[in-house]
Amino acid sequence: MSATRRPRWRRSTAELPNRKPPLALKSTIYKAHLQIADMDRQLYADHALTLALHPSETEERLLVRLLAFALCVPHDTDRGALQFARGLSDTDEPDLWQHDLSGQLVHWIEVGQPDDRRLIKACGRAERVSLYCYASSVPVWWSGIENKLSRLNNLAVWQLPGEQAQALAALAQRSMQWQVTVQDGLVWVADGRESVELAPVALKTPAGVSRIDVESALQMADAVKRALPADVAVMVAAVADWRPKEYRPDKIKKRGDAPPALMLTENPDILTNVSAAPRRPELVIGFAAETGNVLEFAKAKRKRKGADWIVANDVSGDVMGGDLNRVTI
Repeated sequence: MSATRRPRWRRSTAELPNRKPPLALKSTIYKAHLQIADMDRQLYADHALTLALHPSETEERLLVRLLAFALCVPHDTDRGALQFARGLSDTDEPDLWQHDLSGQLVHWIEVGQPDDRRLIKACGRAERVSLYCYASSVPVWWSGIENKLSRLNNLAVWQLPGEQAQALAALAQRSMQWQVTVQDGLVWVADGRESVELAPVALKTPAGVSRIDVESALQMADAVKRALPADVAVMVAAVADWRPKEYRPDKIKKRGDAPPALMLTENPDILTNVSAAPRRPELVIGFAAETGNVLEFAKAKRKRKGADWIVANDVSGDVMGGDLNRVTI
């Protein structure tokens, strides 16, 4: 009886490809010199910076990081310097951060659209957390995350409108010289060739501010009344003069050829009520949007409403939704 010999398999090294491990993509280095004149914070400083563009990062995101530095850099380094962190390269680090001399995390700054868990964790680690988001998808992202972040008092969320972020990205160069001017919440970035105007929008109610959401003029009138007393009242809301007298829960059906009769009733005059309130603020400021005889109508409105100031503007032209306006106080 002969034993069955099992075949031996041999692997030919000639058949194996000579594969080299893939090379890691390198970051691209950018240099930036910032001349900052921030009149809102009374900060005037020059900074020479080196930034690394991550292989998966766009120039748009890179320059939003640079803008965040300009808007958040502290007046001095008594509590540490603001530095660029590893961000995309390390999930445990933000895009920028500031540590004091003891190692305490003072300021954590993110760029983009992180999830709520990351922001909650950051708020537990740092004294302050700032988020700068910029894509056109921000409204959808924010609507799904806003309620989860409402209790985070040390979180500030800013949106840079998409078209403004793209205009900022157009300034990208490997070596940049920027003049950054900040006044009344507006930001101007100039590089000697062109200038970009930016208007960051606060998405989250800032710390120290109490916000009351209302949906009707009646609710607003009640909320304003309960908010008194106050030192100053700035009545900027454009409240409708009229509201439907009757509300119906169901759809109003067609009735032959005649349209339904729409009965209106007058809304409360909140500005007049505040001006005449027993606990009247020391300064009451109203607004007048007019299409003609602007000064004449504004002066009459100030007297009629009992306001101390009226801010009047002509809205007959291309003003609503525009970038520029002119007012008379």
